[in-house]
Amino acid sequence: MRPSWASRMRSLLAPGGRLVCLEFPSEKKSSEGGPPWAAPPEEYIGYLSNPGAAPRRDEYGGVIAGQVETPMPGSFKRLVHIKPKRTHAGGMLNGRVQDYISVWTQADELASTLT
Repeated sequence: MRPSWASRMRSLLAPGGRLVCLEFPSEKKSSEGGPPWAAPPEEYIGYLSNPGAAPRRDEYGGVIAGQVETPMPGSFKRLVHIKPKRTHAGGMLNGRVQDYISVWTQADELASTLT
């Protein structure tokens, strides 16, 4: 489902637009099941760096990802990644904030603005 989600985000985002994601729960392991299902930051990088394709996974089911230096056409590049100082009680675990907020742009859009 997540490769389809990333592909759909690519098709919905207008040229020059930004995709804002609330990443939650960021500290949960993929092997723990859900709901809520794990959504650590590397999962977002894995899916949005190659929308529509399933990223590589480790032996525990976690995504092996890194932001690619030469992104494929239609891929996203993360512009901002922050952890808020406070959040809703549902975003806390043992007194720690688990949420992240990320802002993405299409990589080819970013490249065209730099040239």
